[in-house]
Amino acid sequence: MRGLAFFPPLLPGELLYSALARHGVLNGLTSPKGLMKELYGRANMIATSDLPNNLSTLLGRLPALQNAARDLMEVHTLYGYYTAFQPLEPRKMALEAMLRGEGSVHFLLGASVFRTGRPVCLQFCPDCAIQQEHDHGFRYWRVNHQLPGVLVCDRHDRRLRRSAVKLQARNRHAYIAASRHVCPDDSEPVTERLRGRSRALATELARKCADLTARERPASSFHELRDGYRERLRDLGLVRGRHKVRQRELHLLFVDHFAELLDRMPGTRPVARCETWLNSIVRSAGGAHSPLHHILLEAFLDAMEELPDKRRAARIDAIRSHADEASEPETSGSDMDWHAIDREYSIALRKRAYRMERLSPPVRVTAASLEKQLNGRDWLAKRIEKLPISALAMSEIVESVDEFRARRMRWHIRNCLDRAEDDPWIVMRGAGLPPRYITRVRKEFVVQARPRPRLARAI
Repeated sequence: MRGLAFFPPLLPGELLYSALARHGVLNGLTSPKGLMKELYGRANMIATSDLPNNLSTLLGRLPALQNAARDLMEVHTLYGYYTAFQPLEPRKMALEAMLRGEGSVHFLLGASVFRTGRPVCLQFCPDCAIQQEHDHGFRYWRVNHQLPGVLVCDRHDRRLRRSAVKLQARNRHAYIAASRHVCPDDSEPVTERLRGRSRALATELARKCADLTARERPASSFHELRDGYRERLRDLGLVRGRHKVRQRELHLLFVDHFAELLDRMPGTRPVARCETWLNSIVRSAGGAHSPLHHILLEAFLDAMEELPDKRRAARIDAIRSHADEASEPETSGSDMDWHAIDREYSIALRKRAYRMERLSPPVRVTAASLEKQLNGRDWLAKRIEKLPISALAMSEIVESVDEFRARRMRWHIRNCLDRAEDDPWIVMRGAGLPPRYITRVRKEFVVQARPRPRLARAI
């Protein structure tokens, strides 16, 4: 297969996906299939942004990059991020899968089940975009802006924005370049405004995550990672006996340290007295955890170790006293306070559902999606008899298919009216509604287009 006559050089920190998209723009390849055939010799390839595979075929077309294959994957994809806390063998398997296109890289690394999820859109920093245009004359996608859980730019300490490039099925075969069109100035931020300590912590986490893409961490087994965390917890006085972690005190200290920031990052807030990632990451060595979980735990331990001894001891004593006061006598031969768990889990469910209902575009609120973001799928179902309050909350907040279709219909109608469009069939297609909904769509158009009455001013 012949090599490409020209391919744009990759810029520092640029996502490989971005360079491939720029290649299409520079060569006037407006058809996604045409660009795929140019790059891979096949038109049905998938434009994966984080962990692309079948790179050996691509590198065969790019002679200048053939000797830098590993550097290409570690620096210009999310390989370094996802393998930072992995043993040597999974790293080799993932590297081989990315080169040969055999098997799912996300599955090999356990990323397909990480509760922290992945960004639904390509993300960007407005300040980076301005600087890129000044330095290079165009915009490009940065690797560090696409890392799960990263809320702010690691360079400019500014909230990231969601671009118009959604990583969904309709874009799975297209490389879309960064531009003012897909990265408008009024793009929605990835999170609500961060203030004070939360902002400082978000910036610290962004930089720690960015470090994973800048330099390779030594490979460690899951046992070595767990034992390392235990040793640091022992030095902080959070381990009793040989290796029994004081889980409740760890939980209270962890939540107190990060506070509201945990609510901004899905799958990171542990629920008190429940089996969560924070429990298992220091107790079990049975499998992979999200890199974000490791980064959070390391940042917490670093902060605790930096405190003066007296201040740290006073803080741990205060937390320990709070934990003792919150504990209740045993009633059923179990060390689990199910009534307290029930109350806390029901509150967590309602908060998570509230946030999901405000996502744009709309996402259906289901039991599976809620549980996945908290304690894992079927966690509540397996404990349904012990958690009646949570069961009731779940039954009240999950959406039926019809309820979700109605909410999605209203969202598309508002968008159409904002664009001064009033064609019901645009909504029908956009919302994926069956033909029987056409009457409801027309009625809702009339309702939403009707001017709202203004309250009379008091004289």
